[in-house]
Amino acid sequence: MQRGVVSRPGSHRKLSFSAVADAIADEVEATRATARVTCDGWMARFECHTEPQVDVRGFMRMFSHILLLQEWVVAMLLVGRLLKKVKHTLSTFNAHRLILTAAIISLKLNRDVANVNGAFARAMRMEVKEVGQMETAFLRMIEWDIIVSAEEYAHTCMCLCG
Repeated sequence: MQRGVVSRPGSHRKLSFSAVADAIADEVEATRATARVTCDGWMARFECHTEPQVDVRGFMRMFSHILLLQEWVVAMLLVGRLLKKVKHTLSTFNAHRLILTAAIISLKLNRDVANVNGAFARAMRMEVKEVGQMETAFLRMIEWDIIVSAEEYAHTCMCLCG
């Protein structure tokens, strides 16, 4: 499969990295005006104390050369699934860490790559232990519900293609 483009059968539009990044960034922007929600428990691990300097699109672009498009789609689905389970919203303060963690899980589901946590930790200037703790928290909160069906994937791609 070509990196960065997925065709939908019978469609003239193609799914792109930009469509996935825009969908996530739009979700973050939609909650920007609401008051910041204080988190506790597992979700607190994903909250930044200050607003990140890089917006969500820029953050995702930093890793666009690492993940395949289908891995970004699965990561987006995993973030949505998690937020629904914990009844929380994606915000400027948690989006980066949630996306990073979902991207790591998605990549691990799709490919056998050595030292994924270490590579992402170095890129984010984080400790490998912290990345591992975020992954563990994410998986526990989502109750290890990480399998994405072909139907769910296809539906998401259709929605993203318009």
